[in-house]
Amino acid sequence: MIKLIDRYIGIVVLKSIVTSLVFLTILRMVFLLIDDLPNIGRGHYQMYHALFNLALNAPSTIYNFFPMATLIGAISGLGFLAGTNELLVIRASGVSVKQILAAVLMAVMPLMIAVILLGEVISPISTQYAQKQHSLAISGGQVIRSKSGVWARDSDDFIHIGRATPDGRIENFERYSFDQNFKLKAITKANSGQYQQRGYWILNDISISEFLPGKVESKQLKQQQWKSQLNPENIGVVGSTPAGLGLIELWIFSSYLEDNKLDSSKYRLAFWRSVLQPFVIVVMLFLGASFVFGSVRHVAMGTRILGGVLLGLGFYVINETLGNVAVVYQMPPLIGALLPLLTFFAIAWWRLSRIR
Repeated sequence: MIKLIDRYIGIVVLKSIVTSLVFLTILRMVFLLIDDLPNIGRGHYQMYHALFNLALNAPSTIYNFFPMATLIGAISGLGFLAGTNELLVIRASGVSVKQILAAVLMAVMPLMIAVILLGEVISPISTQYAQKQHSLAISGGQVIRSKSGVWARDSDDFIHIGRATPDGRIENFERYSFDQNFKLKAITKANSGQYQQRGYWILNDISISEFLPGKVESKQLKQQQWKSQLNPENIGVVGSTPAGLGLIELWIFSSYLEDNKLDSSKYRLAFWRSVLQPFVIVVMLFLGASFVFGSVRHVAMGTRILGGVLLGLGFYVINETLGNVAVVYQMPPLIGALLPLLTFFAIAWWRLSRIR
């Protein structure tokens, strides 16, 4: 009998979580499409590109919204059982709150594992491919990203950028300049560069080789300004953001930044958030359950769901705020990722401990 009750509770909550996840994912994708509409008509970018881009970003959206969907699903699923007095009868039959929570957790566990695998294995691949196709279509085919970096055409010049970061910094820059007869005129190499504004870049530690009739002249410059149609957006710099990297890639890239004495705090923070994602999901599940047991039986379903959304938004705000505080004040990234989780775990534990 107990196993039958556990299965019934788990199925009800699982259905609510899936429904919430579908709704949140569709809502997010609608906003992404609206945000992407101004790009239609730029280069080769058309509506089918935008829709394809949405489909490729769906795994990332599902992964990011699963904790909130778990919170809302737990509230609505258990709230439905409370509203029909089934939860009251189940508890009166001798089933404890711990047994109900265990039944819900066991039912959600397979879906949680599937979503985490989706976010850590499929999402980085699909997101990076989406960003590559997005940049390629908007640039009209003038920007191509590969494993070795970014290749782009700028008028009669061909540009290679080894690595780019979201703050507009580039490394291992190479520019091959050709004349109108496609004869190589010069090769410019720079160790690094920084985007300024209005199409201007500042290149650092530059070596220039000019191919003149019968000879090659070389010169070294400490710094030089470079005007180009390229900017961080159309060279696909967003592909290096933490959101487009998996757990292993985050660790490797943050280690690379540290080895080169660059700031890796954002990537370390994203790494620890990914590691702690399963615990966030469990805490959201218990937090949602804590708002159902007790007097919630008389609260309308819409009010419960609104409360779940507000709680989810509260976690998101605190998570982003404490994460940014950790980055700005150079705190250990693990602290920035752990504090929001511990805060909401304490709330859930306190509320559940008051239930008799």
